[in-house]
Amino acid sequence: MRKDNGTVPSPIMIALRPATIEDATIVFEWRNADDVRAISESKKELTIRRHMKWFAERLLLTHPESIWMVTSLTNIDGSEGVSVGAVRILLDGKHYARISVVIASKHRGRGIGRQAIKLIAEKVRGMKRIAVARVHVTNLVSQRAFIACGFHVVIDNLENSFIELQAS
Repeated sequence: MRKDNGTVPSPIMIALRPATIEDATIVFEWRNADDVRAISESKKELTIRRHMKWFAERLLLTHPESIWMVTSLTNIDGSEGVSVGAVRILLDGKHYARISVVIASKHRGRGIGRQAIKLIAEKVRGMKRIAVARVHVTNLVSQRAFIACGFHVVIDNLENSFIELQAS
């Protein structure tokens, strides 16, 4: 991703923090963006009501640390704590945890996704589980990010348009 002047944006250092119900609206906007839906397992546009219900259930009923917000430690303008994305953990059986990542479009191309993948994979390892991810076959940027973070392809299922990657 390049700025209008042709330069590559500088990297941003990030941290993860547990999501709160106040984060639901921004996550809804990121998840409902056309470019994100095009590479998601569910391509349907969400309603805010359905999303708010899902978000609250994830935070309150299933696993309070299942959704994490990706925040910049120092943004380009010098401000701190700006939300730039979200990661999700979905416990899958006894041994696996499926992770997904969404980065706000204006913050892509700065290595934030890779940093977020590394941080959330560490949390999954701390849970004594193996991190896995499903990535759309056309989403080469995400595939490269997961592979750069030590994941490898375990299922290349072109029939359903997704590949599955697993942490090494």
